[in-house]
Amino acid sequence: MSTQNVGVSAPPIPLWVSAVVLIGALLMGTGAVLAFVHPAMLVSPHDEINAAVRVYAGYLTARNGALVIMLVVLLAIRASRALGNLMVLVA
Repeated sequence: MSTQNVGVSAPPIPLWVSAVVLIGALLMGTGAVLAFVHPAMLVSPHDEINAAVRVYAGYLTARNGALVIMLVVLLAIRASRALGNLMVLVA
């Protein structure tokens, strides 16, 4: 006996939740792009840009980029439970 819900769509996600998720994704995406394009913004003005800063910038870009993609995909497929868990991780 199959327990699949054929033809039943996921419940809609409230508009305010969608707005919070999209604003968070936009801010995280902006941080990822800034770390990738201009890693000097990650340190104080008097520090030199060395290999450690570049590694940290690459880590930040990869992490934030992956989280942005996951947030947008989970919002698009209306996976509310997974989206809530990911928002807790992001926050």
